[in-house]
Amino acid sequence: MKKAIAGIIALTVIFGTLTGCGKKAAKDASDNTATTKASQEATTAEAVEETTAETAAETVEEGSYERLIRDFIDAYVGNERKKTLLMQYPEGYMDIVKVTMNGDDDDEMTVNDSMTEEEAITYLQHDLYMNFNEDEKLSFKGVISAEPILGAEADKIKQVWGLAKGLEAWIKENGGPDKIDRYELDEIESDLMGEDLTDTCELEECYHVTFAVEYAKTGEVSEATIDVFRMAGEGWKVYVDRTKGDVRKEKSNSEIADSAYRAMNTAIIRLEEETMSSAGMDKPFIVGSDDNMDTDLSEGFDADAFRKETALYMDDINDMKWFAVVYKDFIIYVAADRSEGSEPAGTYPADSVLSGFGEGGGGEFEENSEPKTLKELYGICADLVEKY
Repeated sequence: MKKAIAGIIALTVIFGTLTGCGKKAAKDASDNTATTKASQEATTAEAVEETTAETAAETVEEGSYERLIRDFIDAYVGNERKKTLLMQYPEGYMDIVKVTMNGDDDDEMTVNDSMTEEEAITYLQHDLYMNFNEDEKLSFKGVISAEPILGAEADKIKQVWGLAKGLEAWIKENGGPDKIDRYELDEIESDLMGEDLTDTCELEECYHVTFAVEYAKTGEVSEATIDVFRMAGEGWKVYVDRTKGDVRKEKSNSEIADSAYRAMNTAIIRLEEETMSSAGMDKPFIVGSDDNMDTDLSEGFDADAFRKETALYMDDINDMKWFAVVYKDFIIYVAADRSEGSEPAGTYPADSVLSGFGEGGGGEFEENSEPKTLKELYGICADLVEKY
């Protein structure tokens, strides 16, 4: 069951993350055939009509990535979550949404037995809408520059796309979304994640785009970035793993802890499947961003491998200090801080302090009524672990 839950976490990590071209970009890359073609497509953008979420893919295919970014920002600001989802993934991705709606209760992970379509769509875009502010209105003002994405970053996009296509194919081959629950799909997703899927799709064009947005209330113009790409036979899509800028505000420490929790549980499952033993994990221990925070590590747990594996699922994890409490093969508590240590740390569960351990697994928590630093939270957790 733990592997199935981790599959959900992995799916959210991989599928749910916003980074935040035009005449200048085309001019700067005039020797690049792909960029020239994209610039030519941009001349037809004004002819593209607005469509519903269900026909978003056709809109993008007819237009350009500049139009795609504008439509994506408009949909995000308008809280059109289904539309933003379909602007990121293959046309058949709604089958994955339907499967995500099906499952069994898991009280420990607070995963409901069923979700509405709206809940599933939000669930699969967790990071994108984590800091969403419906009162903050902004508009796309144009592309500033665009850089081709090559090498490992391009392969990462192909891997995510290949995973989505692989899951879609498996759903169709096994009776369709109504015949499958999300835990079955999680098992397949976990297996596919271990494969190199970059050769299963053809990436024709891919750019890291810097663009301008304007705030309605103040008239202030700010820069943001986003990645866009086009697979063979598909229209332009957005890839939101590296989105930065004012389209989505910088994450708070609590949001960082939430993302780290999901990335870490994915990492621990992957390592158990491949190289790491679960021996001794029936007792709680602490692993940290620095090895001086590692406390009572189990005999089969490789802390360095865990830190490296976690970084694969959360790009900025190495830019912060953190620690995680592991119990019964699972991450039960995370605290994180991107400052120098003087600010209150973020936690998962949010605004909580670990106070004990459940007999069958999981943790017991108290409200963090007086915000504590990472060092203070670590002291509390280390004391609990050492006394267990």
